[in-house]
Amino acid sequence: RELIGDYFGASSRLRTLRHTDAFGAAIFVVDFDRGPRHYRTLGSFGPNFGGAAPGEPQVTEQSSMDLLYPAQLVFHYERLMSLAFALCEQPVSALLLGVGGAAMWRFLRAYLPECAPILVDNDEAVVAIARRWFYLSQAVIIDTAERFLAGTKDRYDVILVDLYNAQGPALFDERFWRRCMDALAPGGCMATNWADFARS
Repeated sequence: RELIGDYFGASSRLRTLRHTDAFGAAIFVVDFDRGPRHYRTLGSFGPNFGGAAPGEPQVTEQSSMDLLYPAQLVFHYERLMSLAFALCEQPVSALLLGVGGAAMWRFLRAYLPECAPILVDNDEAVVAIARRWFYLSQAVIIDTAERFLAGTKDRYDVILVDLYNAQGPALFDERFWRRCMDALAPGGCMATNWADFARS
């Protein structure tokens, strides 16, 4: 709680704090203000990715929502990933691997209602938080991305890979990426979130 207050400010309001085995660390939801804007953020505690002293816990913002404009994408990487929809002539299906705070799902519902997303996440606790605090109302397939891709024969116009755990970006082998490419419809586009964490 002290780390959250230091990071988001003394006036921030902690909504929930819980440990999740699938993510591998404590996750939390916090409301805070930045000038006239009001935000709700899903965050986590994890190891230092480059900035704090080794071994010190670090606050990481996983997803954020502008409470006045919930459909807007707050993070720069989300806006970059959303360009995948612009690169498809007519995106009508999307596979969202990783739910987080449901930012991309809210964006699609508001701005691309003709695009039907399939949501996959392996962490029921994160999905429950997205339902309780981030307006998620769609069904989510609880499974690992690897297992889901291995079992699906469907094709998607857009595939977004946004998979993280307490150690940072989830690591996948070549077979995973081949399955992603196999699941793309002709003319489809895939985007992935690889945050640039400095590592020594």
